[in-house]
Amino acid sequence: MISWVPTCFAADAAEARTAINEAESSLNYAFTTVTFAEDAGASIEGLTEQLEIAGDFLSEAHLEFRAENYEAAIHLAAECSNAVNGLADEAVRLMDKTEREKTDSLVLTLAGSGVGLILLVVLGIAGWNFLKKRHYGPVSEMKPEVEESP
Repeated sequence: MISWVPTCFAADAAEARTAINEAESSLNYAFTTVTFAEDAGASIEGLTEQLEIAGDFLSEAHLEFRAENYEAAIHLAAECSNAVNGLADEAVRLMDKTEREKTDSLVLTLAGSGVGLILLVVLGIAGWNFLKKRHYGPVSEMKPEVEESP
């Protein structure tokens, strides 16, 4: 036993468990948010890498806790929390960006379809008038010939 280390600097199991629980909570929140972003269609490749790094830190923190190395467990739990710090905000930002892109695409598609429909109607009417003048006009000016019966 190390008696020369003051107790205020020594980490105990309760502190380590609290740090690990907070890191688990942070990682779970970040994972849930990233999952929602992925479901919304956001590109989350960089975020999943950060989640993996944070998961590795948390796993190591659990190993150190079981080995009763509480200071290392607290340090690794803090590293896990730091790894996911801001990750949820980034996921929400990516989700919002994806939603805006989908909305912009929908508006562009609707506008293009509307212009196409109007163009189709206008060209249809113009074509009808052209064909009507070209064929109906000469036909209506023709006079029927009456043949006399013998």
